[in-house]
Amino acid sequence: MKSNQAKIRKALNPWRKTLTSKKKKAHLKKGLLIGLVVANLVVCGIAGFYHRNYDPKGVNLVLGIMFGAVAQWLMALGYFYTHQLINRRTAPVGAVIASSLTVCLLISVHFFRFPAHLYWLGVGALWLAVLPLSIFVAGIVSKKKASKPLLNGAFAVGLFGLLLLTGGYFWLVGDGFSVDSPLAGTPDLRSSNATLQNPAESGQHTFTHFTYGSGDNRKRQEYREGVKLTSEKVDASKIIPDWKGDKHKGRTKYWGFGPDALPLNGMVWMPEGEGPFPLVLVVHGNHSMLEYSDPGYAYLGEWLASNGIVTVSVDENFLNGAPDGDFGGKELPARGWLLLKHLEQWRKWNSEPGHELFGKVDLDRIVLVGHSRGGEAVSIAAVFNNLSAFPDNSLEKFDFGFGIKGVVALAQTDYRYERRMQLEGTSFLAFQGSYDSDEDSFYGLRQYRRTALSDSVFKVGVFIHGANHGQFNTIWGDNDAGPLYGLLLNKAPLIAGEEQRQTAKVMMGAFLQSLFFQHTDYQDVFRNRWLAESWLPRNNLSVMYQDNRHLILEDFEADIDVETFGGGRASASDFKVVREELMQYKGKLLQDNNALLLGWQFDSLSAKTASYTISMPTAFDEDFNPTHFVFDLSHGGKELLDSIKGELPQPDFEIVFEDEEGHVLRKRLADYHVLSPRAKSHYFKSDQMTKERYNVFWESQFEYAEIDLEGADFSWKALREIRFEFGKPSKGIIYLDNIGFRK
Repeated sequence: MKSNQAKIRKALNPWRKTLTSKKKKAHLKKGLLIGLVVANLVVCGIAGFYHRNYDPKGVNLVLGIMFGAVAQWLMALGYFYTHQLINRRTAPVGAVIASSLTVCLLISVHFFRFPAHLYWLGVGALWLAVLPLSIFVAGIVSKKKASKPLLNGAFAVGLFGLLLLTGGYFWLVGDGFSVDSPLAGTPDLRSSNATLQNPAESGQHTFTHFTYGSGDNRKRQEYREGVKLTSEKVDASKIIPDWKGDKHKGRTKYWGFGPDALPLNGMVWMPEGEGPFPLVLVVHGNHSMLEYSDPGYAYLGEWLASNGIVTVSVDENFLNGAPDGDFGGKELPARGWLLLKHLEQWRKWNSEPGHELFGKVDLDRIVLVGHSRGGEAVSIAAVFNNLSAFPDNSLEKFDFGFGIKGVVALAQTDYRYERRMQLEGTSFLAFQGSYDSDEDSFYGLRQYRRTALSDSVFKVGVFIHGANHGQFNTIWGDNDAGPLYGLLLNKAPLIAGEEQRQTAKVMMGAFLQSLFFQHTDYQDVFRNRWLAESWLPRNNLSVMYQDNRHLILEDFEADIDVETFGGGRASASDFKVVREELMQYKGKLLQDNNALLLGWQFDSLSAKTASYTISMPTAFDEDFNPTHFVFDLSHGGKELLDSIKGELPQPDFEIVFEDEEGHVLRKRLADYHVLSPRAKSHYFKSDQMTKERYNVFWESQFEYAEIDLEGADFSWKALREIRFEFGKPSKGIIYLDNIGFRK
């Protein structure tokens, strides 16, 4: 028996001679071995603490340490006995070193999302601190004391490592570095509308707040005994067939239901009074399902309800990312479909005599608001609303037909659902921030371009300089990435969350006032952002806009011939670069948009100009009398024109109209519109990381510009030619798009 026990001890502790040796240098090996183990357990503990799973963080910390201990022990044994097969000499410290590197590599691959060089720099600093200090402690307590030079050297190196770790810690937890962001100027002929009131202000309505739901939610009290109204469950098996198999067992176990019994849970802010009131549904995106997202829109609910709008923040957390994975966007049809099922529940309550919600909502005045994947889902819902069956499985029949007047997308995704939503009969408003580290480009503009204009439909894109992804939701906040990786984000340039949400409320308020209450003058805020200057935080915005009063002569989508322009012709003279370009986002994804690129450069003392001339094909109708000349305008990058040196000034140019009799009307851009500065995004605390990921720090953002033509003494029916003339400033590069008139 004793012999067997001795063999077992020998097998499980191959470096026992090192630990029990009385040789003078034994403490060096002891310290090295103990230091390696301690350092790796620290790495494993951090990984476990921040790894998303169903357990509390304290449990995750213990599990991480246990994983590290077991993994290191087993790997050390494996490396030791592998070495024994090759060389009879024992090498316990070598085995521990090899196993330590392997454990750190596994942690890097499966738990950390840090760039490799930063991860190994951190591990190296940890080793540099822990190993010498372990050797120092081992030398102090050893029976054979180490020499003072060795102890002093070990202590000094360990202290240096601690300083590196401390510096790295404060670098990680700090906000990063600020970036200068000059404000855009104000046009000389800024228009005003003194009759408009700030649409972001709270209204006069008192309101109540309550929840509805299945009443049996095991995780959330507000949807269990806290519900005021009990809603039905719905079968989404055909809508989200991917919710099956081992990958989603944890999801089903956590919530206590599967796709065949999804709850309709919502937080409601209800104006008091008879009604009927318009209805807004707000839906979150793909945050961790363990951190519930729907309470993060209470600020919208309280504000809208005070203005006489019933608001519901819809719970779809059970479709969000889970420790065992998310749906990779395949759940997006379910996200949109669930919104329509909520509307069905409201229709039932609204039409049931005697019910406390009877007649409370106007189901012909509905707007859907979505954030992130929810922003893509609301367009899906608007399209599904008019279909008779689910396009991915026609066995699932639809019978919705609600009066969805508008869709609002906050930092939306696009293309996660393989079908492209074409919005018809529905107005559209999209928001995006220049510091969005999740959806890092204005993907909402792709849906903007897929929105058809008819009757009273209009569409808007609002790009907020300094805004991020998460601050549209008070729960998500300023961290657009998951644990640990979010520590690398540069948060110092972000505008405050209150400012970001205030900007959204102003623009959303103008959108809803126009749609719900026929206050169409609020659309002027989108046409001329300076109208809202006193309502908005001091910040830069880039706004896109179109409505059904626009007559677009050329959008550069029909062909790639730079000499064609609508039904007429175009010519360019004295430019350094002229071409139609397929626009791309920072990450090289396509914007689904073509535009005209013009670049020019002259001697600063020269009176020379470059001109882009449009020859009109035929005369306009007798009654053609436009109120504005319109186009979309964006900065170009000087890297597109190698000859441009130094900083580019604010672009300015003249638009010249000439009729068949030679009468000329001149308008200068700066009188009516000033472009916001380039929205450079230093996403990470290291510019090198930003450059490695995106290669550039900014991308072109178009702005809607309109030149006032009202009262001009000009014969528009005889318009022969339009010229864009560039000379002052003497250099520049811009994109032009969607050139035309507003009637």
